[in-house]
Amino acid sequence: MADQNEGDLVNFLSSFIPDSVVRRFRFSPTKIKEEDIDKFQGVVLFADISGFTPLAERLYRMHKQEGNELLTSAINEYFDLLVTQTHGFGGEVVKFLGDAVMIIWIAVGSQSRERCAELAANCALRMQECKNTHDLKLKVGLGVGEIYELTVGGVNDRWEYFLAGDPLSQAFNAEHGAESGDVVCSPEFYELLVNSGFGPKVEKKGGHGHDVAIKLRGLKDMLEMTSLGFLEKRNLEHKDLPSSVTPYISGFVPSPVLVGLDAKSNFADSGSNLGELRTVTVLFIQLRTLEVDFKNRPDDAIHLIQKLLVEMQTIILKYEGFIRQFVVDDKGSVLIAVFGCPGSAHEDDPTRAVTVAQMIQKKLLDINQMSSIGVTTGNAFCGMVGQIQAKKGEGGRRDYAIVGDVVNLSARLMSKASVKMILCDKPTYTHAQHSTKFKELPPVTVKGKSEPIPVYEPVGKVGLTREQKALTRRVSDLNRSAVKLQGRDTELNYLKKTVDRLVTSPDKLKKLVDEEDTTNGGYIVIEGAQGIGKSRLVETLIEHVTVNLIPYVIAVGDSVEKNSPFYVWVGILKTLLADSWAEVYPENPLIPKNENENEESDKGDTIGDEDDEDD
Repeated sequence: MADQNEGDLVNFLSSFIPDSVVRRFRFSPTKIKEEDIDKFQGVVLFADISGFTPLAERLYRMHKQEGNELLTSAINEYFDLLVTQTHGFGGEVVKFLGDAVMIIWIAVGSQSRERCAELAANCALRMQECKNTHDLKLKVGLGVGEIYELTVGGVNDRWEYFLAGDPLSQAFNAEHGAESGDVVCSPEFYELLVNSGFGPKVEKKGGHGHDVAIKLRGLKDMLEMTSLGFLEKRNLEHKDLPSSVTPYISGFVPSPVLVGLDAKSNFADSGSNLGELRTVTVLFIQLRTLEVDFKNRPDDAIHLIQKLLVEMQTIILKYEGFIRQFVVDDKGSVLIAVFGCPGSAHEDDPTRAVTVAQMIQKKLLDINQMSSIGVTTGNAFCGMVGQIQAKKGEGGRRDYAIVGDVVNLSARLMSKASVKMILCDKPTYTHAQHSTKFKELPPVTVKGKSEPIPVYEPVGKVGLTREQKALTRRVSDLNRSAVKLQGRDTELNYLKKTVDRLVTSPDKLKKLVDEEDTTNGGYIVIEGAQGIGKSRLVETLIEHVTVNLIPYVIAVGDSVEKNSPFYVWVGILKTLLADSWAEVYPENPLIPKNENENEESDKGDTIGDEDDEDD
């Protein structure tokens, strides 16, 4: 029974990763230790669901909170049909890209490029015949040539697999030249079909990025997928995957899927257990100046991409975000990260996301890479998409996706942002303003929205965190209040006596400082359950030291920075090393006021100014 469960588990997990990765582990069941690049000849099919945005808006408007779930159900119904066609014609789903899907055919052995082109063309035309509840249609683009596959990352054993090369550009450009229900191919793809004698029926039309785009209207002889035997072959590939590779393939599986995964579950039916409505913060990060030459300098290309991804992975994982995917598509090189998914949700996810966006942008600038970033916060349906109800023993194809308006808006803001700019929506600004300085910008008009969207640009860090402000403000209020702490006389007297032993007069304090006397130091730990009054006790102690003219420094832990070593000491050291303590704790009544302390600094439109380098 245990062996059966292990086999079910590895089959379930393998459905989340591309077939190329599955084959790699089937032939070499070992741990991946470093980045890798390979190339092959093949065909790329890029299919985008036409009418997705209007459908989403209609479902959101009519069904409010249930709109995301209904939208996901509609997508999965359609994706199930598309995946079945793909596998039936020997294709491999590489990625689900929101409301789109990327598919490849690899020319290897007896399967030539011409055969790949024939299978892809048949598959695309059959896809357009698929009937579905909402009458969704596709815009399909096809390209052919040399494709590069890359495995990069490795931080915390998390890996990203993606494709690059001219065939992807061909497919994206062809899709841009398509209308709903069209199958459009590049000139290179069309030439391959003609020379191979497949007799394509075509219509030439203006394209995007090409002199012409060729619309396929049919083929001389259409294939029936049931007679090809590809489905059976693929199922055997996944069934033969040894259970020993489970720890290794997990590095490619979306981390929310791994959270709480029970080895005793019926994995074939797990789709219904991974879908829920959640509040998330989404980052779209576009690498605007990334230029690599895969054809002539492949080693340099993968080393640069590896360096960039490791830098971004390190920051995102440190702040407990989820890397949804790294893709090279019609938007360029884009990394998508999400905060708020199962296993890593926090109340301050918007703050974490903005912090990550600022850190990544600065880190990229340090290595001469420019970026544009969109950050949005809102509700989304988080769960599995694709062929989520594959029968036991069948190698289904799934992915963990974040579906909702908040995702689309993040992509739109990324596209609207200029180089070296971060654009945040209002919910993100509202939640993160306590720790981040923002500049309000003119509203922007984006696709799918009837009204302009308010946007905000983060321009630095707030001098005090929300916790520090609250604590010092309450201390200041206490100095003017007659309200005294009740029921904590024993604890308070102990604290007062300890402080009084440290210093009994301003003259002695000055002597201790001048002579650097460290023999009278010490520390006190105050522990207690949440809400028991620890902060109130500390506030009263601070009132005591203030009245006795004893300088003090406040440092408060920050949940966003909990993975930063010695973070709490940063505030203490910055305070002690500051030219004026008033720069850090202006509410402290012992500190002389700086007449210019309230003047706003003149920030530019982008982050990374010298004043913010150490934040």
